[in-house]
Order: sequence, then C-alpha cells, then structure tokens
Amino acid sequence: MRRIPGMLLAVIVGVLVTVTAIEVKAEGGRMKLMSSEFEHNGLIPEKFTCQGQDINPTLIIEGVPEGTQTLALIVDDPDAPMGTWVHWVVFDIPVISKIDENSIPGL
Repeated sequence: MRRIPGMLLAVIVGVLVTVTAIEVKAEGGRMKLMSSEFEHNGLIPEKFTCQGQDINPTLIIEGVPEGTQTLALIVDDPDAPMGTWVHWVVFDIPVISKIDENSIPGL
C-alpha cells in the first residue's frame, strides 16, 4: 500500500473534480463520485496498484444531473514518482450509477 493524496481526478459532464468521496455542485443538485475501497488521502490498497493486480476499484456515481447523455472519467496520479501519470481516460460512458471493479465502463 502507498499513500497517494488526491489520487483520482475525474472529469464528469465537463466538471473537473478530485475523487474518493467527492461532491460536485451541479445544476439541480450535487453529484458524487466515491469508492469504498480507500479513504480520501488514504492508502490505495495494493490490489489497485501496479504492484498488485493493477485494476480499477469500484466507483459509485450519484446525482448525475437530469438530461446528462454520457459521462467521462480521467484517472490521474499527480504524485507518481516520475511526475503526473494518467492511468485511465474513458469517455462516452452511458449514464450509470456504478463502475464495477476491474471493468471498463461502456463496454
């Protein structure tokens, strides 16, 4: 396990946010992107790192604004040893409430 503060950055419906339990004020309410796999600014379990299985954790998405057609997700590690590292860029994700562990949303 290693500490990766601010590990996840996400772009969802055009809003840039920092993730693990985040809320984004969106038109008509608040949007949340969270993972129960680790705490904000906590240790990322080895399973989700390159020393482990190198898979994505389960992500829960709540409060997607009505009328949203697709989602996009960028997973960015600003504390990587060689500088900022982009782990994942996924777009054209259907409006869903959960991205399962070890999955690619939309496929």
